[in-house]
Amino acid sequence: ACFVSSGSISRSGRTAGRVERTFVVLVRRSMLSPSSDPGVGSLDLEGTNGKRRKKSNTRTESTVLASGTRKWTSGEKSKVLEYIQKFGGTGPQKDYASVRDTLVRDFPNVFGAGSVKEITRQQVRNIALANIKLGMLTLDEGRSLVCDLCRTFYEQGWCSGTGGGVSIKVDERIIMAPSGVQKERMLPEDMFVLDADGIILEEGVHRLPEMPRPKLSECAPLFMEAYKQRNAGAVLHSHALEAMLVTLINESAATFTVTHLEMIKGIHGHGYYDVLTVPIIDNTARECELTASLAQAIHDYPDTYAVLVRRHGVYIWGDSWAHAKTQAECYHYLFKAALEMRKMGIDPAVCTSNGRTSAIILDIEGTIAPVSFVADVLFPYAMREVRRHLQDTWHRPETRSCLAELQGYLDADGYTAPQPSSTEEHMLDYVSSALVDMMAKDKKYTPLKWLQGAIWRSGYEKKELVADVYDDLVLSLQRWTSQGIKVYIYSSGSREAQGLLFGHTKYGDLRRYISGYFDTMVGPKNDSNSYQEIALSIGESDTSKILFATDVFAEAEAASRAGIRALLVVRPGNKPLPSAHEFPTVHDTSEFDAL
Repeated sequence: ACFVSSGSISRSGRTAGRVERTFVVLVRRSMLSPSSDPGVGSLDLEGTNGKRRKKSNTRTESTVLASGTRKWTSGEKSKVLEYIQKFGGTGPQKDYASVRDTLVRDFPNVFGAGSVKEITRQQVRNIALANIKLGMLTLDEGRSLVCDLCRTFYEQGWCSGTGGGVSIKVDERIIMAPSGVQKERMLPEDMFVLDADGIILEEGVHRLPEMPRPKLSECAPLFMEAYKQRNAGAVLHSHALEAMLVTLINESAATFTVTHLEMIKGIHGHGYYDVLTVPIIDNTARECELTASLAQAIHDYPDTYAVLVRRHGVYIWGDSWAHAKTQAECYHYLFKAALEMRKMGIDPAVCTSNGRTSAIILDIEGTIAPVSFVADVLFPYAMREVRRHLQDTWHRPETRSCLAELQGYLDADGYTAPQPSSTEEHMLDYVSSALVDMMAKDKKYTPLKWLQGAIWRSGYEKKELVADVYDDLVLSLQRWTSQGIKVYIYSSGSREAQGLLFGHTKYGDLRRYISGYFDTMVGPKNDSNSYQEIALSIGESDTSKILFATDVFAEAEAASRAGIRALLVVRPGNKPLPSAHEFPTVHDTSEFDAL
């Protein structure tokens, strides 16, 4: 869309004698901003007549040398941050040259006035950032900055009613706003100072007799988790309405997700096409009681810079106070966007795909998990544990039912059963031995698969098993689900075993990305009728919109006969494929999107 306005207001705001037309280009899922870095305003180095604006080169007598460089004033630090955020090492050469020349002119003690043209983008950026870090805030400056941030966040509605909190790291000390204080009225002397272990070094001053003595924020142990686990430079806590409301979109959800929005780029390590995931933990009566669950969330979601607390708010951190502030602004924008999109009937976690693929069916062994995990870990574990499992569950109805179904397969395969009068111990030896032999021969009998699943469940619950999946899988699952593509699993292992595997991977619980599981109860994997049944079950009448991925040629043929698009996955350790076949081959799940 293009919005056109006309009027008689000139750039200076005064009435002009002619009508000017302004063209504004709207970018879908983006913003009206010339800046490529969300949360960073653009720096206009050009005046209205195309000439460079004059920059103040004011010096103060109080500036000193620190760590081999001149220590900048707060104003100069802000100025340099604005410069380096403007070009970021990637802008056009003319923009870089303008920033470089201005830095050298304004800060000759730091950059020198020598071979200006030889200073590279990265050198300028590294020197600027290093000087900000080495000679950054003093404790007094940090106290004042926390007050400024608290006032700013209060005005944005993040810290009303004395709620919320702000903390920043200065060297190895942490400055933290006190609890129960009007955030917009705080003074530097109200601040607490802690060491790197969270021990109080300085308390806030009791300024007013009629007011209670300042006390350390109950957020303190939660802030410390981000400092310790992520080496954060600043951590803040917001009670913003939008941060609380997004946790109620689905009260059973363990995460908040959003995709294909421009402001996602403002979160470190994320891009426009990525799925941004923020873990949600449940609230408690006292804030400090959240520490364990927040610590676990930080551990389980290594890419996140925020943790939402249901019916409460959000904790956000960054590598520096500026980074944390920028990310907080981006997160809050995305929370608001998600709520507004919901009102419009749009799912913020989904960006509709182009329609070619509506569902993806995945095999497990050799496709999304190494063959070695199944062959060298799962099967040996089941063989090793089968007798103990049978002994522990021998008299349970589900085990008796499974063994009754297996009896027909045992007879058909020529296993000689003991006499009915045999002892229970003798029967256990016979059944265990026969089942181990069946597993070694990789028999696909449904009751055998159910029994293996029951054994693996016990192993996962005891944390003796952790599922190994390929590194490319997680991002692909996030991308497909964000595009509205449903993902299903079809494996010879039981549905329970499939769910257990996806629920206990080295990347955590991935079951939230899976829409359903199918096993051999639906039919053999080399039978086209099985794939037709799956298509009916998932409700897709156009089978050409279904993509099936496997490492087995016969399975790809069967799916193809059912009208499903099939591809073959080539992974280390997989069996060789026929030299001539008609199916596309891929080496990881990221290649699926091109098919």
